[in-house]
Amino acid sequence: MGGNLVPADRHNPKGYFEDVDFLEFQRQVLQKCCDPNDPGWHDWGWTVHETLNPQLFERYSNQAEELLQKYKNNKTLWGWKDPRTTLMLDFWHNLIPHARYLFLFRYPWDVADSIKRLNAPIFTDHPEYILPIWRYYNQKLIDFYQQCPDKCILFCVNHLDRFGELIRLCQTKLNLSLPSFKAEIIQATYDRDLFHQLPPDQTIDDATAHILWQLQEAADIKGDYC
Repeated sequence: MGGNLVPADRHNPKGYFEDVDFLEFQRQVLQKCCDPNDPGWHDWGWTVHETLNPQLFERYSNQAEELLQKYKNNKTLWGWKDPRTTLMLDFWHNLIPHARYLFLFRYPWDVADSIKRLNAPIFTDHPEYILPIWRYYNQKLIDFYQQCPDKCILFCVNHLDRFGELIRLCQTKLNLSLPSFKAEIIQATYDRDLFHQLPPDQTIDDATAHILWQLQEAADIKGDYC
């Protein structure tokens, strides 16, 4: 979704499927709404003391409206993908009350493994940041899902190969009229060989385990979890 997508690179050879305009807007907002003196990863809206102030988002409402304007009269489905949206869900919901949300979560150990393989200096120096960020994002996701369950689908990315179930949920739960999807087109995009997964016997702290349990209990597509 989107006409100006982040290009593929060695980390994601299939591409990121992230709209550059929305990504850059949310990156800017999150950075400006965090305490610059608190260490962390402001690009993702997270600091050690979780200083992100959502009340400041309203300063950027006009910019957001300008961004949305080119889509608002669109008769077809449109949307965007950027994980940062997770921290701005209430903001966007106020601007687009009819929006529908497709939430996916990934096991924390797989997220940690993926981030470490990026070799980004911030996480090489501070690997202890990774799980708190995972908790921060996924708690925001759960909170919004519980607030607007009829507007959301929540599923584990490990079950992404169950594409037929996901399409049916979009049609039934979210009442979306979707075009016909051909299996070969889906397969051309989804490649399990590119999807790294660790064995499910990883040890995690209680706080992380609790949020993972909440995600699993709420998931619209159930499966065998660890």
